[in-house]
Formats: sequence, C-alpha cells, structure tokens
Amino acid sequence: MFDRRINSSFLLRLTAGTVAVALGWAASLTSTAAATEHRDISAPSANFSLAASGIRSEGAPIQNAGEADRFSAASVNPSGVMGTVNANQGGLSFGQPWINNDDQAAEAAWAAQTSTPSGRATVLAANPISFHSGGSVYAGNVAIYPVWVGTWTSTRQTLWNKVLSNLVTALGTSGSNTGVANQVFATNVSYFTATKNVAPTLTWPQAAVPTSTIAATGNITDAQVAGFISTALAAGKVPTPANAGGLRPIYVYIGANNTYLSSGFGKSYCGWHSYGTVGGVQVPYIAIQDFTSTYLTACASQSKYSPNGDVYVDAMTSILVHEIDESLTDPLLNAWYDAKGAENADKCSWTFGTKTLLNNFYFNYTSGGLKYLIQRNWLANNAAKADGTACALNTAN
Repeated sequence: MFDRRINSSFLLRLTAGTVAVALGWAASLTSTAAATEHRDISAPSANFSLAASGIRSEGAPIQNAGEADRFSAASVNPSGVMGTVNANQGGLSFGQPWINNDDQAAEAAWAAQTSTPSGRATVLAANPISFHSGGSVYAGNVAIYPVWVGTWTSTRQTLWNKVLSNLVTALGTSGSNTGVANQVFATNVSYFTATKNVAPTLTWPQAAVPTSTIAATGNITDAQVAGFISTALAAGKVPTPANAGGLRPIYVYIGANNTYLSSGFGKSYCGWHSYGTVGGVQVPYIAIQDFTSTYLTACASQSKYSPNGDVYVDAMTSILVHEIDESLTDPLLNAWYDAKGAENADKCSWTFGTKTLLNNFYFNYTSGGLKYLIQRNWLANNAAKADGTACALNTAN
C-alpha cells in the first residue's frame, strides 16, 4: 500500500544499520526493499549479500492502531473513497499515499477535495500514473510461493492457503479467466500492453498442500523476512527461479500471529513488497502476516464480520492483491508510479467500489465459491470512472 519514493511525503531514508527495517538477500538472494519508508541496512544473514541500499514499498493501514474512528457511517461515499464500510466496522481513513496517515487535517482536506466530481477530476489530472524510462514490469508465467513462518496450526494454515490460493489463481489472465470482463487482474493488463509486454499468468503452485512452516516467534525485522525466504530457498520449500520449471516466482512471507513485523505492521503499513536477487535473477517478494485483534482496526476493513468467517485472512486478501498488483507492475520500484511516488494500488487503497451486503459482511468479488472484499486498482490509462478516479475493481466495474 503506501509507497516509498524519495519525493513522497511518506518517504524517509535512514542510514545503514538503523532501525529494524532491512531488505537484503544474500548468497542466493540479494534484496532491495521499498516503502513509504526507505531504509538502508546491514546484511541480514550469512546467506544474503545485501544491496548497497535497501528500499521497499509498503501499504498504509486504514488508520493507526489505537486511534478513534475518524469518520462515521454517515460519511460513507458510495464510490468507496471514504468512510466506514458499515456501522459495525472500524473507521476508514484515505488510502492515498501523498497524505500522511497521522495527519487528520490532511485527510479531511482530501475528503473535501474528493467529495465532488470536479474535485476528483482535479486529483486525477494532477496525479496521473505513468511509466518511467528504464523501468520494467514482471511479465511471463508468474507463480506465487508462500513462505510460512511462525506457529501455524494445520487448520489455520490450510484455511489461509485455501482462501489466498483461490483468489490468486482467479486474478491471472490464463485459462478460463482469459477475456472475462469481471476478472480482477484485467485492471493490470494495460500496464503490460502499454510497454509492449504480454500480461502475466498467475498461479499458486502449492494450492493443494502448503509447505511446512519455519519456526519463529516475536518481533521479525525486515532483514529477517529476507532471511526466512533464504531459509525456505535453501531447504527447498520454495524453488529458485532456475528450478521453478519456467515459472517466474514471487515469494510471499506470511507470518503467524505469534510473530510481528516490527518495522511498523498495523502502524505504518499492513503489507509491503520489495525485490531481491536469486542466482543473478531479480525476484519480487512480499511481506504480510496473520495478526491479533490489536491491529484489526488498522488492517481489516471489516473487523466484525467477513466473507470467509475469519476477519484476519479476509483482511489479508485485499492487502495481498494490493501488493501483487504493485509487484507485477513495478517490481523493481522504477516503472509505474505517479508524481508523488504512488504505485497503481496505492492510488486506490481502501476503496472497494460497488459492494454487496450479505449476512452482515460486504463482498465485491466471488471466485471458486468464495467471496472477497478486495480493493480497487488504478487504470494505466488514467481514464476516469464514475466516481471521477481511475480506480476500478475490474473492467466491468
């Protein structure tokens, strides 16, 4: 979600060895991470040789944990730009990367600016997304490989794997999803065709049986995230690019709720993405996690009821879609973003478009018999939709 680049208001650069935010992979994996914050760090482990500077792109939370709801149900905008999802849920702030998540005055100003068609049109014109020369997208046959870290019960890991793998498979452009107007990933296709690339397919190869977990507990630094991916590679839990059978991997660190992404989960982000190098091949990776009720208000758009009966995994479905969108269209943090440094999903954070209410929860997408509430994505052509932004759930919505 929120993003990183040097001129972004969400950006800060720290010197090597500061704080717990690191990104680097080593011998097998060299990592560079990005975010609303850029941090330089020291090498995370013997297995990783860290790049000179670590950056990552991170997603801002709905609101910082512990803050009161900022907006009541009365402030709901049908477009999903602002307000709470319903009266039973936590309050939403605006997922716009150029507004400080702690600055309520700035968020109020954003609300006022985007409350009218003319205001939204101004924002659209002022902050179009564009491709930057020298950048690259992540095309080809892409496979999402989870790296499970911490204490996962078999039941819980199976549920998370089922819900996430079903969604990711439906996002891709291959097979029965090809050409379907309500396919979520259709919003990303033009990012590839505009750069003369073919939009990627997406698979989750470990959909049937998730891999075994890697033991961990307590605070997890960003350097350790990279280290756990390195451990998974060394143990053969996930394949290297050379051993992936022609698939292009994206690794997803998924921490259990007995672990905590200590660089700011639930405070400055709910997930982030970066990239590293494995055997000379640059590979994107993502960090998300299961979490405790402490962070429900921050990272769950529905904190009481949700489509699959588990507010935690349902919260992470939207976060994961956000980070995959960005990992594919801006994998090396140098391709598609706007003048403020916002990537495509950043520009539509915490907006959901048309929603359906069922049994006290909302959803906006169904696949494989499962329902999801996932955020919208910004269109590469910057074409305004009905609400005056270029945010869309799919090409039909």
